[in-house]
Amino acid sequence: MTLRDFNPEQDYEKLAALHNAVWPDYPVTVEELQSSDAQREAKLRHHRLLVEKDGHVVAQGRIGQSSWTYHPQKFYMGVDVHPDFRQRGIGKLLLAALEEKVADTNPIQYGADTREDKPESLGFLAKHGFVECMRAWESRLNVASVDLAPFAEARQKPLAHGLRLVDLATLLEEEGEDAYVKLHDMEMECDADVPLPEGEKHTPMTYDAWREMIRKSVRFTPECQFIAVAPDGQYAGISMLFPPKIGDYLSTGLTGVRRAYRRKGIALALKCMAVEYAKAKGVPEIRTDNAQSNRAMLSINEALGFEKQPAWIMYEKRLGGESSGG
Repeated sequence: MTLRDFNPEQDYEKLAALHNAVWPDYPVTVEELQSSDAQREAKLRHHRLLVEKDGHVVAQGRIGQSSWTYHPQKFYMGVDVHPDFRQRGIGKLLLAALEEKVADTNPIQYGADTREDKPESLGFLAKHGFVECMRAWESRLNVASVDLAPFAEARQKPLAHGLRLVDLATLLEEEGEDAYVKLHDMEMECDADVPLPEGEKHTPMTYDAWREMIRKSVRFTPECQFIAVAPDGQYAGISMLFPPKIGDYLSTGLTGVRRAYRRKGIALALKCMAVEYAKAKGVPEIRTDNAQSNRAMLSINEALGFEKQPAWIMYEKRLGGESSGG
C-alpha cells in the first residue's frame, strides 16, 4: 500500500468513489467535492492524504480548520477506510500522518465526528484519545406524509407582526446585491447562537469571504432559501434548503431567527414554506440535524413529523500545546 498526498488534478473521481462506498447514504459528486474545496478560505490550513493499493484508493484522511470556529491551533480531522480494507492499521497510519502535517502549529485540539451506529469508528476514536463533546440528531421528514393544514393558524403569527415571508430569489430580483448584504448580516447573528461544543467559539466570516463562498457553491439555490423580512426591511429569520447533485432529498442548512424577532412563530412558518417547496418539487425527503441541546428547534421538527436517525457524535482530543490565541 502507498500513502501519498491528494492530487486535485486527478484524484476527485477516486475520492468520490471512496466516499460513496463508506457513506452510501450521503452520496457526493466530483463537482460537489471540488466546490467544497474551492469554497475554503485561504487562511484555513487543509491537508488530504490517500492510501492506494494496486492503483485503487482504499482510504483517505483529511485535517483542516473551519471558518465558523477558527483557531490557528485547532483542527478537524476525518479518516475514511473502504469497508474491504478495515482492521489493517490504515486508520492509525493516516492519523499519525495527518498529525504530522500540522505539527508546525503546535496544535492544542483535534476534533472529529462519526455516527453512533458505527462501532468500529467509535472504538477507533476512543482508542486514540478522543472523547465525546456533543451530540446532534439527524432527522428525516417524509414529505408526502406531512399535512400542513393544522399549522395554518400558527403560520399567520409572523404576518400579524408585520413580517413578510419570501424566498431569496424574489429578494434578489427586488434588491440586487443588497439582499446578500442583509442575508450575511442576519446569518452572522444567527450563527452566533448555534450550539457548539463547550470551549468552542463562533468566528464570523467577513462579507467578502462569505460572498465568495456563496459564489463557489454548486448547491446554494436562492429559490429554496426562505426569509422573514421585517417591516423596516431588515431580514429577521431564515430557513435554508440545499439540493444535492445526487440523492432524492433536500438538506436543511441554517434555520435561525434574530434575537429581537424570536417567539413570533417565524421558524415554524419558514419550515412550513420549506415543506411546501419540497412538495411542489416532488422531493420525497427533507433532512436536518440539530444539537440534542437545541430543544426549541427539535420541538418544531418533531411537530412537523421529522423522525430521528442515529445521532452524530462530536469528539475532541485536547493536547498539551500552548495556545497562541484565535
